[in-house]
Amino acid sequence: MIRKYLQEQANAVDKELQKFERQVQKDKAEQLAKLGAEKETRLKELRAKEENILNMDRQMQLAEEKHAAQFEAQKAAILKKQ
Repeated sequence: MIRKYLQEQANAVDKELQKFERQVQKDKAEQLAKLGAEKETRLKELRAKEENILNMDRQMQLAEEKHAAQFEAQKAAILKKQ
């Protein structure tokens, strides 16, 4: 009788332990998925920022080339007048 009771208690403890371990694994998997999603979001944001910086750099280069061409045209016009 006592042996049966102790066996039932041991089985109940084992079941609780298994349930706890499954919950821990589930929580761990959810946390990893969440971190993966956050990482992906941050990478997308960084890529977008990088693209914006590259676009601004290209625009600045084009503007600089345009101003240099205008300056050269003005310089040539002034030298032509002399």
